[in-house]
Amino acid sequence: MRGAKQRRYNDRITLRTDAAQGTAWLDDTEARLNAIAPGWHFLATYLIAYIDRPLLIVPRTSGALTPEGSLHRKGRGFVLEFSPEDLQAEDRSGPWQGDPDAFLVHALARVMLACQGLDDDTPFTGARSHWRCPADFLAVTLTNIFRSEADPQATLRGSASDDAFYPMSADPGAFHADHRDLFLRVFRRQEHVFWHLAQAHYASFNPFNDIVTNLSLRELYPSRRRGGSPETLARAA
Repeated sequence: MRGAKQRRYNDRITLRTDAAQGTAWLDDTEARLNAIAPGWHFLATYLIAYIDRPLLIVPRTSGALTPEGSLHRKGRGFVLEFSPEDLQAEDRSGPWQGDPDAFLVHALARVMLACQGLDDDTPFTGARSHWRCPADFLAVTLTNIFRSEADPQATLRGSASDDAFYPMSADPGAFHADHRDLFLRVFRRQEHVFWHLAQAHYASFNPFNDIVTNLSLRELYPSRRRGGSPETLARAA
């Protein structure tokens, strides 16, 4: 990138731009990260803390406005194309409703899930097909927790569609019960991640926290069978 300017956000996240974008893009993107940084939103604290691979954030150059289309693997790390200015559009019918913070949190959630081995892309079928796969389900769920933490009255997203915003139709309070098997498998794979996400007590919507009070002793202390292959999250669809 000719005339590139670079800024380290922390020991894993780096911002890089070119001469055309200049320091204004660096300043805007750093401000966007600071807006969701630890100390402001509890959930974002753990999304960023559990990103343990290099993440390079660069100006968005493609037409994609989805975290999936703007996020790419590079070596053992990731590259995220992000443009705060483009994402401030007034299209309230899109999947992010013109909310650049939600877009960024969703992208960070997908990076975190990949870093923690929770990026199961096995396609859902049947009743859960609107989530596409477990990785999409978890990333949207984490973004909904963030949105409810920022605004208790926020309308939550109920699908992984990139074309339109579909509100969560079911009772948000029963969301953890309807998807209990998926959350329990996160618990079994990465128990420390599960417990930390459950601690976002100020979020009006947090199925990780909701499910904790309903865990049985058997679920809290499952038997550890050795030699078995990991069960995919999508198998319960």
